[in-house]
Amino acid sequence: MIKDFKPLCDFEQKLTLAQNGKISMPDLLQSFVVAELVVPSATEVVEDGSGLQPLLFPKNEVQMVGCFSDKERIGDFATMVPYYLLMKGKDLLRRLPVGYGLVVNPGQAVGFDISPEGIARVLEEFSN
Repeated sequence: MIKDFKPLCDFEQKLTLAQNGKISMPDLLQSFVVAELVVPSATEVVEDGSGLQPLLFPKNEVQMVGCFSDKERIGDFATMVPYYLLMKGKDLLRRLPVGYGLVVNPGQAVGFDISPEGIARVLEEFSN
């Protein structure tokens, strides 16, 4: 439940506000592109991102890469993806393969998805 979700960082505060209708989606996305996100990996990953094997979720025949707003949110997925890489939202979006989407905080009460088409729009509008 959203009411039980305790924000651990500024971006999570914005997520909570957005899901309660207190800020707009553009305001949330502006925060997202500069937020430091946790991208879990099944294998050890180096700082340049090589070796990354992300957590994937199929959704309507699209592969969605999982990321988290804080490493504490990985929860039960940690056994599958014991490593992680920290990166800004805009950098993560730029590195996603064409045709992949993104799910922020899978399994958590507060999060959102960005479709493959939405990724291009977010980069165009918010990543300057």
